Amino acid sequence: MGSKSAEKYLDKDSRTGMYYYLRRIPKDFLQFYRSSEKTKNKTSVRTSLKTKDLHEAIGKASAMNRVTEEFWENMFLMDSKTALDRYEAAVIRARTLGVAYISADKVAQRPLRERLDRVAISDALTTADSEAVLGLVDAPELNLSTAFALYCELSKGKLLEKNERQKKQWLNPKSRSIKMFIKEFGDLPINQITPDIALDFRDWLLRRIEDEEIMPNTGNRYLGNVATTIRDVNQHKRLGLYDPFNRVRFTEGMLNTRPPFSREWINEKILARGALDVLNAEAKMILYVTVSTGARLSEICGLAPEDIVLHGDVPHIKIRPNKIRDIKNGHSTRDLPLCGTALEGMLAFPTGFERYAGKGDNASSAINKNLRANGLLETEDHTIYCFRHTAQDAMTRDDVKDRMQCELMGHAFDRPKYGTGPTLQHKHEVMLRICFHAPECDPS
Repeated sequence: MGSKSAEKYLDKDSRTGMYYYLRRIPKDFLQFYRSSEKTKNKTSVRTSLKTKDLHEAIGKASAMNRVTEEFWENMFLMDSKTALDRYEAAVIRARTLGVAYISADKVAQRPLRERLDRVAISDALTTADSEAVLGLVDAPELNLSTAFALYCELSKGKLLEKNERQKKQWLNPKSRSIKMFIKEFGDLPINQITPDIALDFRDWLLRRIEDEEIMPNTGNRYLGNVATTIRDVNQHKRLGLYDPFNRVRFTEGMLNTRPPFSREWINEKILARGALDVLNAEAKMILYVTVSTGARLSEICGLAPEDIVLHGDVPHIKIRPNKIRDIKNGHSTRDLPLCGTALEGMLAFPTGFERYAGKGDNASSAINKNLRANGLLETEDHTIYCFRHTAQDAMTRDDVKDRMQCELMGHAFDRPKYGTGPTLQHKHEVMLRICFHAPECDPS
């Protein structure tokens, strides 16, 4: 609005010389001023601009008029269906009255002078205006899915010069990140996503990285996409939320390769008689299996009864897609011989691990927590995943050929495959050389 149009809303007090912003209330909005005895006869808005200088008054009137018109455009939202609409209208109305909108609990923490000023302002206002000044309109509870829809709406300006393919490239990774969070933690209201939950999400992604399901850079993007959604909606909608993802990120050290357990540590500490009694029976046997196979926890916890073959010349497990879990890449599909602690573990639970079926994360959390609490992790950097590195190192030291290592670990073989590859018997011979043996077979 130019200075000419702003000037028409100026009203100069002839006694004090102070300028006021003065504008007639459109008839469509008069009904909103009728709810209070003090304003039921009000036909105009008059607010002091706190200046006697004409040039300064014009600038302030222009700004006040923009805010007032924005408020009138949103006035009907006070009676609208959504809590977000009502909250936004309250924020706008507070600005038209010369105060920043803050929640009632924060108003109570402000200096006494400011509190008294807000109360004094509210005394002469409608109920809706008083609620805006005193912070009595609660910030809405926006579920993450709703917040993401708002984030996409707020981001439209960034996409104006993009074609449809580029728009999909922008949207799809962000949408996957939100769906991934919701699948694991639920469609939480964003004001209930705490720093602890943000850390849990980071740790969950780290396990996906360690389990070779996603690349480190992908994990960082997933984390950043959820964080950006919450931050942008919080900022643009003035929700006043604490940023739960503040300083929650992957550091370079976290993404470095985990160290292997030494064989001495495994034999003398982890497999020592009674050392694993802190674990429940299933968790203990899952650990037994991973120690001697190097298999991923998600693979062990994803075994269906028909994937477990305990009879015949070579007892083994079939790691393949089933009703419990999917396999994202072909090279992870394999038959893995059982010997040593791995065979003991599967004999104890011959139909699989019901408690942790499809819940490798739960097994990982339970095992890591107990190993850490009982001093069974070799260093602070060790986790149950490090048994996988131990198995890989054992094969390397034993001069196991690359293709055999890939077949046993479920890694991609970077050369063309010719022939049928190692037989189950050949694999078994290798596993017999690197497996571990426990002092006891009792799974309880």
